[in-house]
Amino acid sequence: MGWSSVSNQRGKSTLEMLRDHTSYREGAKWDGSEGVTYHIERMVSGAGGAYGILAKIDARSEKTTRCALVIAVSRGRTDFAWKSMTEQEGPVICGMPKGMLSKLTPVAELDCSESSIENAREWRARVLARSAPASLVVNVGDVLEFTSPLRFNLPSGSVAVSQLRVESWGRRKRFLALNPTGGSFVARLSRRALSEPFKINPQSTAAATP
Repeated sequence: MGWSSVSNQRGKSTLEMLRDHTSYREGAKWDGSEGVTYHIERMVSGAGGAYGILAKIDARSEKTTRCALVIAVSRGRTDFAWKSMTEQEGPVICGMPKGMLSKLTPVAELDCSESSIENAREWRARVLARSAPASLVVNVGDVLEFTSPLRFNLPSGSVAVSQLRVESWGRRKRFLALNPTGGSFVARLSRRALSEPFKINPQSTAAATP
């Protein structure tokens, strides 16, 4: 499924926007095929969008399985865009609270292909890894390379940046955003931004330069 969008309504949370403009809300139910129904048992906001527990109920076998519903959200001044998928489809964002994983059906018991099971296994591993940021070893001079570019609003316009060089790391963190179109600028990142998946290119091996 591709991206959909509506006009952004400032003051409304991500969950409120999804509730008002989509079928993705806690408690939502709908029918599938051959006696299968779906139920969103829980929905929370998190880094990158929203996350839910999606129950698949098969009336014939009386079996219920639960997987993660992942809704990526891109929100600007005028637009609110979203894209939904399940963990089996290999989402990029992985900001689901770790505690919700215990409510999901074990990966091996999901009713899907081997490749989809592997996607779900890898995604859950990234959720767990993200929940332990203290284990990261980051040094001044390292370059953080984000899986999904971060967007900054500059006087000259909006720019998407994937690489940021660490200028200060500790209680106060500061970065030099490496603009892909040339140049660089000082940037500060919120906790939410730092919860997005990234890899660390050590100073000695980082190829990016301002």
